[in-house]
Parts: sequence; C-alpha cells; structure tokens
Amino acid sequence: MEQLLQRDLEAILNFLKELYASTTSGDFSDRLVRNLARLLPCDLATYNEMDPANHTSVDCGDPPGIMTPKLGECWRSVMHEHPVLMHRRQTGDLRARLISDFYSPEEFHRRALYHEFYRKFSVEDVLCNGIQVSGPLVIGCSFSRDRRSFTAKDCLTLDLIGPHLTQAWLNARAVSRLARNMELMATAVEGLNCGLVALNRGGRPSINDPVGQKRSRRIL
Repeated sequence: MEQLLQRDLEAILNFLKELYASTTSGDFSDRLVRNLARLLPCDLATYNEMDPANHTSVDCGDPPGIMTPKLGECWRSVMHEHPVLMHRRQTGDLRARLISDFYSPEEFHRRALYHEFYRKFSVEDVLCNGIQVSGPLVIGCSFSRDRRSFTAKDCLTLDLIGPHLTQAWLNARAVSRLARNMELMATAVEGLNCGLVALNRGGRPSINDPVGQKRSRRIL
C-alpha cells in the first residue's frame, strides 16, 4: 500500500488551509485551481461544473486565462466522451480516476475528446476527482500531464482531499447564499426606511442584525 511522506502531508494541510479560507463560490473555484498544481505537479489544472445532458459546463483553470470561451466551447462539444466524467455520472463513484484507466493511448488518440480539446494542450493523461452534489451536475477537478506518469500515491492524495473538496464547496456556497440574502435585506431596508428582524425556523430572532437600525422607526 502506498504511504505518504511527511512532506506529502504538509502539502495536503497547506492545500486544505487555502481551500477552507474560501469566502464565496467564485473564490472557492479560484483558490482550488490556483493550489491544485502546488499539491500535485501538472501542466493544466481545472475545476468544472458540468451537465453533460444539457451540454453546459462552467470551467476555470490554471494557468490563469487558459480556459478561453473558444476552448470552453470545444470542451462542451466533446465532454460526453470523457470516460471519467461519464463513469462518475453513471455510478456516482467519486474516487480519483484516470483517463488511462479507461482508454489506451491509441484509443484516446482516436477520440474527438483528444483531437478537439486535449491535443491543444499536449495532454496524454488526466487525473480526476469529484465533489458530492445532488442533481444533474457533475462537479470535479482535474490534473493534466503531457505523459502517463500519475502514480498510486497521486491517486491516494486526491482521495484523501476528496471529502474536504465537498465540504469546502458546501461552505463556500452557504456563505455566497448568506451574502446574497444580506444584500437583499439591506436593499429592502433602504427602500422601506425601516428595520428588519431575522427569524429562525422556530419564529425566534436568529441574529442581532443592525442593518437599518439607525433609520428604524418600527420593526416588522
């Protein structure tokens, strides 16, 4: 069984420290791709929110700016051929998997997936991991290299951070939702010139929110 060294564990801890510092969903994806290559050396790191059935995908990558709108269009046209993506969609398996687990070099090179997308980056293998979400979306990150050189230890590293990817994503989404709600509350207070009290599900005040307090003449 593969074992991680002290420096491997330190790299994982540093990665998680950066990831859990995410403040919004957008910040999460930016931090994730920026730190992926520091965790495992690669030529291209990506974060993708994909819906193969509707041919939609929201993508970001590192190096910054590499996922241009044109490349995004290319990716959406061939992502249904990505074996890890389709395996994950069909089975729900979130473990670290490689394109080379499914395609030989010859078969990979015959695919439109390679010719229309990965060949543009000289990519020969991709290591992928998923984030646990419900619904039609398949969310994950990937490491791409110009050779088939990923190891069992690389897969172990990605499996270890997998649950943290999901939790950090959920945290960032919750913070984003809270920020939007606060913006709506502030807008309502400005428009109504009154104060607001936020209630929890039991009908009791949940927080002492000073929004609009100075202008309040009554409480709704």
